[in-house]
Amino acid sequence: MFAFKDDITSAILAAKGSGKSVMLASMANQVKKGILIDTIGVFDPRSNFKTAVVPNSFYFTSPSSYLDFVESEEKTPNKAVISFGNLIGDEVTEEADKLFSFLYRNVYNMPVFLDEMADIMPLAGKGSVEFHRFVKNGRNHGNRPVIFATQRPQSVSKSVFDLCDNFYISMQRAPRTIEYVLDVLDEKGNDEMKAKIKNLKPRHFLKYDGLKIKDFTVPEYKYAFKQR
Repeated sequence: MFAFKDDITSAILAAKGSGKSVMLASMANQVKKGILIDTIGVFDPRSNFKTAVVPNSFYFTSPSSYLDFVESEEKTPNKAVISFGNLIGDEVTEEADKLFSFLYRNVYNMPVFLDEMADIMPLAGKGSVEFHRFVKNGRNHGNRPVIFATQRPQSVSKSVFDLCDNFYISMQRAPRTIEYVLDVLDEKGNDEMKAKIKNLKPRHFLKYDGLKIKDFTVPEYKYAFKQR
């Protein structure tokens, strides 16, 4: 168990293999109800390449299948994992707009966790307007926390980073990526933080709220299949 439920809006800036997907699955497993967005298919319990799963959750193969289920059953499942893995190009943005427009209007007190932000809010090209609205205003409807992750921070629209109250930063090796992360945090030139980021181990993060830096370790998660 680890504390994140007091977060409002958080971004996980994490390199490949750092444990971000396991971290998200563990977070989703700890809430009584919530949604985990599986943008690249790493949480599919039927896949041979799954990273982790969330027990007692409904797995939907697309946002549309989730919305169809809710409409036909006239209820939302307490826990849902929604895949974007089969969507490409503009389909990603279109489906994200449908899903987050619905969540903004209809679902209250629902934490949302999202893996790989760059596919939904890219720096270049069209991003999801409804996701941006959900992150910006969803807290007013009790939709919190909203926690999203990316291993490609340079590819994500900075507009969503500007909405974050907390950042979880993993190990980074590429100097340009470290500099970019520090720029996102408004900590450009902070050599102490740069050294900390460079020397982090897998599953070890820094949690930064704009004022304080805390060490944060993702516990072992028993429903993970690829755990560093």
